[in-house]
Amino acid sequence: MMHHPYLSATTLVSELSRGLNRGNMSAFDASIGECTAPIQYNEDEYGALANNLPDHSPETYYLTTAISYTNGYPHIGHAYEFLTADVIVRYHRVLGKDTFFLTGTDEHGQKVAASAEKANRTPQEHCDHYVAAFKDLHKKLLITYSDFLRTTSPHHEQTSQKLWDMCAARGDIYLDSYEGWYNEREEVFVSNAEAEACGFKDVGTGLPLKVVKEESYFFRMSK
Repeated sequence: MMHHPYLSATTLVSELSRGLNRGNMSAFDASIGECTAPIQYNEDEYGALANNLPDHSPETYYLTTAISYTNGYPHIGHAYEFLTADVIVRYHRVLGKDTFFLTGTDEHGQKVAASAEKANRTPQEHCDHYVAAFKDLHKKLLITYSDFLRTTSPHHEQTSQKLWDMCAARGDIYLDSYEGWYNEREEVFVSNAEAEACGFKDVGTGLPLKVVKEESYFFRMSK
């Protein structure tokens, strides 16, 4: 016999809806212990189930979630994504595949810097604060990721630099400038028509769009 911690789906969704709201984890924290009692299942039955599932190839399986911005606490949308990804990965593990499940945090960008300044923290302190909250959520949801990647980690920096150097050596990127309407919240440029249609504001927050001109690197699409 084997033990496996199990969360009732109904209880989980209910508590997430109540507790994961603008970083308020209190309701979720208070009740999470009520639904984590281990259940038992028969290992032979589990193996029989795995043997009867359809065989898919390749024998390896890789999955990544979007990496979350560290400018705020995790919310119900993050929880939904993590749980869905975890279910998919567990399924492929049952099939006997060599799986790798990546998740993590995107700690780069203007809105992270702006959020850190508003909280009177350095960007790194700000990221560390919210990374702890995301890792805590993964723990509570029993997410079985293989690696939690931070874009501020030395490993990510070294890998990104290697990829950049390869692209530069092959002439795949070039330096140029771009000017246009910029949505800081979404971190994306929008066309003149789109900016005019939304009143030159972000639709969700009402924050004004900005005219931004900056140097940037572009992929050489002609190759």
